[in-house]
Amino acid sequence: MYTTIFALLFACGDAEEKQEIPKPSTPEVKAEAKAEPTPPVATKSDDMPDKSDDVANGAEKTTTDIGGTKPTVKKEEKLISTKKVEAAQSKLLTGKVEKMLKSEAKKQGFDSVKGIKLAKQTCSGGTCSAIGQGTAVKTVITYAEGNGISVKQDEGEAKDAIITKIDGDKFSVKYADGTEASVTKDKLGLRKD
Repeated sequence: MYTTIFALLFACGDAEEKQEIPKPSTPEVKAEAKAEPTPPVATKSDDMPDKSDDVANGAEKTTTDIGGTKPTVKKEEKLISTKKVEAAQSKLLTGKVEKMLKSEAKKQGFDSVKGIKLAKQTCSGGTCSAIGQGTAVKTVITYAEGNGISVKQDEGEAKDAIITKIDGDKFSVKYADGTEASVTKDKLGLRKD
């Protein structure tokens, strides 16, 4: 492309010698101007993001070192049901079934019940009956060394820490201020980030 431009410029330069001389130098300057910014921008921008990434990664590593990794969190669900429940009216069945399902879920270590429904509902002689069904739900958190967690304090507030050692149901934790403590699993929780 530049070869064609130079050929045209030199051809025009023969016809008008003095006026056409600045024109060939102008495209050369533009070509140089275009050529100069491209390599420095590519070279500098390639170097600069790497440095920025290193700084950013360093900052993230600092945060990660202080905050640790996230514990493994899984939801567990289990279908549960009641025995036959009776009530004077059908609208009272739902409340009774919900109470019974929540109680059963709690006995089995679940946090809540969802999708409550009545099955085999019948009403006769002033009495209604049904079987309650629902899905018991619980969140299972698995802690490991290096996890960033929240530790409930006796004063009521929670402090961020990192698990340094697990020995049975005792967890050694290190707080952001450098202090260490041994706590039980019931004191541990997920951090709010």
